[in-house]
Amino acid sequence: MKTIDPSFTIEKHMSRVQAYLKRMHEICLSFNFYFSVIPTTWFWRNRFRVAKLIIDGSIALAEELENELTVIAPSYERWRSGSQQKILIVRTIVSLNIEERAQLTVKDIRRELKNKVSADRISAALKHGVELGMVDVEKQGKTFYYTITEKCADEVSDRAYCMLRNKKVREMSKAINMYEMLLEQTALTAKEEKAGKMTFSDHQGILERIFWGDKGRRGRK
Repeated sequence: MKTIDPSFTIEKHMSRVQAYLKRMHEICLSFNFYFSVIPTTWFWRNRFRVAKLIIDGSIALAEELENELTVIAPSYERWRSGSQQKILIVRTIVSLNIEERAQLTVKDIRRELKNKVSADRISAALKHGVELGMVDVEKQGKTFYYTITEKCADEVSDRAYCMLRNKKVREMSKAINMYEMLLEQTALTAKEEKAGKMTFSDHQGILERIFWGDKGRRGRK
């Protein structure tokens, strides 16, 4: 382990912790995330490992699944191949179909993508999906309606199952779930103390005191 620089005093350390917590607090406020000092401090200590877990897990989620014996979801892989935007369009089409269980229009898909993708690009991805047997299309009047096929649903679920068994995805998920549980428990402690369901601690934690000051959080976001 790297030794501590003698010039990095406890006062400098506390100042850096305050600055870091302030930055993370601002990020949480901007995204409407619940902020808690103790879990955030845990993340700071483990941030490089967590970042690597998420990067490795994301790479695993994007990989094609094949070996010398089998290829998982071959048509789906061909459908989603191409640019990052194409991948996003295909994932959105499948996700919306699973969620809505209804026929979709180009307008529906574009709205879900916050109108950041052109109708032409969405139409091209849908056309490719139809050619591969991933999408069914039905014309009603002047409007085309799209649904994923049973073949598509099977391939997507096969791929999802393999992702559940992927070690890198599992390790990423464990870190995410652990942090979520830590946040949940700290929020419940604060809620139950405030509601009088449990006795307040005689003082806040030292890290909370460093960030919130002597008077504590007192209902602040």
